[in-house]
Amino acid sequence: MTKSWSLAGQNDRSGRVACQTWLGGTLVTALITSIFAARTVEAVCVILSFGARAYFSERLQLSDWKHSIGLLSNGQVLPWLLIFLFVPGMLVMWAALILLTEFIAGVLVARLKRYAPWVTRVCRCIGGIALLGFAVSLYARGGVLMHPIPLSAFIGGLVLLWKGAGRSLFRRV
Repeated sequence: MTKSWSLAGQNDRSGRVACQTWLGGTLVTALITSIFAARTVEAVCVILSFGARAYFSERLQLSDWKHSIGLLSNGQVLPWLLIFLFVPGMLVMWAALILLTEFIAGVLVARLKRYAPWVTRVCRCIGGIALLGFAVSLYARGGVLMHPIPLSAFIGGLVLLWKGAGRSLFRRV
């Protein structure tokens, strides 16, 4: 039996590593981690250009990274090299965050198999509440109702709550 890169030892019959989050979870992970990847690369670009003080104390940040990548909140422009490296850096960070999430999911699955089933349900409920809280925080900042990132966090949170508490509450005796 080959060892899984995610330490879960979850291999399918062909010897390939089985995905821990499956299609729905991977889609939610990809959408949500895109925010964190963009914000992380934004912070690195600002810190490399203007220093940590500008980012942390003066709150210097990109004004609109989706439409005008190089324009900062104070009107200055990022150096051309960092503008050029922003999108590839964001894609690398995005892939790393997705893989890290998959790795953590594999470790959690392996660890939770050692405990009673109610522990897994409680962990799913905690994860669902965290995703719902993230979605609510995005909506509270003026997010669009049908934007894919908060919507996927909201749906993912509901699914985790259902898997954690709802399914066992409505199970036939």
